[in-house]
Amino acid sequence: MGGAVIPVRGQYHLRGRLHQVWELLLDPEALRACLPGCEGLVPTPVPHHYEVVMTVGVAVFRGRYTGKVVVRDVEPFHRYRLEVEGRGAGGVVHGEGVITLQEDGEGTRVVVEGQVRLGGLIAGMGQRVAGGVARMLMDHFFACVQKRLG
Repeated sequence: MGGAVIPVRGQYHLRGRLHQVWELLLDPEALRACLPGCEGLVPTPVPHHYEVVMTVGVAVFRGRYTGKVVVRDVEPFHRYRLEVEGRGAGGVVHGEGVITLQEDGEGTRVVVEGQVRLGGLIAGMGQRVAGGVARMLMDHFFACVQKRLG
């Protein structure tokens, strides 16, 4: 897939023990509830593979996207690789990143490092706009995770 490549990085401090955060980040119901615009996250017969339907209402990302979410290279309570693919009227999105967890005092530090590749109409929106959208969606996701932790 050609198009724009957007680096994605973030660091979040969550008020929850490492094992609680880990379990929540891999819980399909929590993922469905916290992914912005997620209408459905359905497990497939393959472990850690999900079909996803999302409606996103930001800039040219606006619209309904269908795709898949895959969790790979799981190192329990430490890190995993997350792959997300989606297709919609605006184009194609393929994201890949490593999520790393580390105990940090009374909480857990979560570090996200990866990239998103855009194709189609959305590839033309520019790196700054796409990077801002990615950051906004990540911030929303982790704010929701924090609420679920209590």
